[in-house]
Amino acid sequence: MDVKAHFKSLTQELEALRDRVRNFSVGTPNWLTDGEWKESVLRSVLRSCLPAHIEPLRGFAVTPAVGTGQIDVLLYDNRQPVLFRNGDLVFVTPDAVLGIIEVKSNIGDRTALRAALKSLADDAAIIRAAKRQGQDLFVGLFSYTTAIQDARWQDVLEDLQEVASGDRHRIVSHVCLGCSQFGKFWESSPDGVGGRSYDTWHYYTLTNLSAGYFVSNVVATTAGESVAHNEDVWFPAVGKELQRLGTMQFTPHNNALHPAGADTRERAGG
Repeated sequence: MDVKAHFKSLTQELEALRDRVRNFSVGTPNWLTDGEWKESVLRSVLRSCLPAHIEPLRGFAVTPAVGTGQIDVLLYDNRQPVLFRNGDLVFVTPDAVLGIIEVKSNIGDRTALRAALKSLADDAAIIRAAKRQGQDLFVGLFSYTTAIQDARWQDVLEDLQEVASGDRHRIVSHVCLGCSQFGKFWESSPDGVGGRSYDTWHYYTLTNLSAGYFVSNVVATTAGESVAHNEDVWFPAVGKELQRLGTMQFTPHNNALHPAGADTRERAGG
């Protein structure tokens, strides 16, 4: 299987679906907004590769004290009880939530990036604080396009650090900006050294592959046992670490930022 070609086709599919409905919506009242359509496109792509018990809908996670804002893509375990569901809108308790994704048509500048990351981190903190210990949560920002150049990778990592505010519950673990920029938070080093205390964001330039990496990481995080046993099918054999732009270690309690430049060492993992 040519995984790299598959990743490129995923990017092309998302781009084609992103634009196709615009041809029908011009002059048509009561149509989905551009943002709503793009959310539904990503949900559709995820639904095609997730197991049946994991549903990507939109909705809210609710606790006795507080609830999240509306989440663009809420990945939940449909084997768990639901507080309320109507069509593709769902209200669930945090233990049923496997992932949350903020979807943007475009991230035009750093102000827009910070705003999107903060909203996502706020919701992630509510859910993680209420989930059972050890339950994983995918937390991702997906933007179809961006005006932020990959040369500004350090700005992106600094904003991820800033919105986390030294709180692990607020960590945004995955970022996809346009077709070619991808960021991931690694709890343990991708080269398998150092145990689970690595806690570092990596940022990459992956030409026309970032959407594929994002989708595969959604699956790996929410339904990862099969992915772990078949990693060569889910991720390209030549990993993304060769395209790494830089890193930043998570620092609790707003300690100093620690960006680091890219190197050329190849590491395993998705």
